[in-house]
Parts: sequence; structure tokens; C-alpha cells
Amino acid sequence: MRVAFLVHFFPPDGGAGAQRPASFARYLPASGIDAVFFSRAIAPADRSFFDPADPSLLPWIASARVERSPWSSTRAREWESSTARAVEAEHARRPFAVLAATCPPFELAPFAVALAQRLGIPALVDLRDPWALDGVRVFAHRGALRREQAVMRETLMGARHVVGNTPQAQIALRAFLGATGPTVSCVTNGFETEDFQQFEPKVRGDGPIRLSRCDRTDGELRHERV
Repeated sequence: MRVAFLVHFFPPDGGAGAQRPASFARYLPASGIDAVFFSRAIAPADRSFFDPADPSLLPWIASARVERSPWSSTRAREWESSTARAVEAEHARRPFAVLAATCPPFELAPFAVALAQRLGIPALVDLRDPWALDGVRVFAHRGALRREQAVMRETLMGARHVVGNTPQAQIALRAFLGATGPTVSCVTNGFETEDFQQFEPKVRGDGPIRLSRCDRTDGELRHERV
């Protein structure tokens, strides 16, 4: 199966957002998936505390095919246009069976669904978090929440398959989209076994477990038993 994969956070991007798509790039080929990842080329000036670089993840995508388009925080629409052209050109050369997108940002989902419809292929949206259903996004008032949920519903009803990252997110998405909506499944976040092979398990039997809170004040760490 050949899949076009739209990703925003992707190595050398760091942070939690890049780890899930990097794992897709690492493990999907073993399942017979021929994936082409369409991501962004981010300028150093657009790096921030919330959008760091982490070259340590680059080996995970070493064998993946990645197509990058220039991106900046003030010209996101231009990234969508250039990425759409790249996907369309690759689809014309050798058709994709599915167009998939992994969020965040959630704005990637409407773009992916519209592009898949234009190509005439099904869209798969890997939401991870359930968009406007779990309080991760803060809205100024109830009307703003309802508008966002309306966009969410319209977008996801155009997808063939929606993925959450927890069983509860799957349940919430199914209830939100209803019986006539797309298939909803769950793919939980995983872990790398080799990350834990260097440690030996230690079981303490010397009494109760004590928790402490650590606060940074004036550059000093202060510990308080709770």
C-alpha cells in the first residue's frame, strides 16, 4: 500500500510531537507500507522553546522518503500550496492509495481531507488528542468552542478513518461523530524497548514511598516533602 503522509512535526524537529510520526517512518515499511512523508523545512529563525530541534531522531527516518516544503509561522498557507503541488505531482507519477495526516496542529486535518478529496482517494486522520473534545485547547467562550467543534465535525465526516491515541479518545470521537461517521480506532503511543534495556529493575522494600515536590525559585531548586 502506498501512502502520502502529511506531518508537521518531523525530525529534525524535537519534542513529543515528532516522535509518533518518526515511529511511523521507522516501522511502517515492515508492515508493507510504502509511505512518502510530506513535511516542512523550517528556518532557524522560526525555532522556539515550543518548536525545538532534536537531531537524535534523524536515524529513525534515515530510510524514509521525505519531501519538505519551506515553512514559516507567518506563511503557513504557502506551505499548504507547495505541499499540495508536491503530493499531486507524486500521485500523478505513481498513485497513492491513501492520504494520511497526523496532528497536531489540527489545522492539518482540513487540509488533508480536502486534498484527498481532490485526488479521489480516502483520507485517514491521526488526531492523537481528540481536538476540541478534551479541553487541551482553551476557548474564550462557549460560542468559540461550538464553532471549533463544527469545523471538527465537518472535517472528520469527510475522512474515511479517524485515529485517537487512547481508548477514551476513541470512545469520545465515536460518540461525537455518530453512527454515520467514519471508522474510529485507537493506536496508543508506544515506547522503544532499547531505551529500557540499559536499566536493571530495582524493587525497594525498605518502607513507604515518599513523594517530593521540586520548585525552582530564584535559580535554586527547593524540595518539599508532600
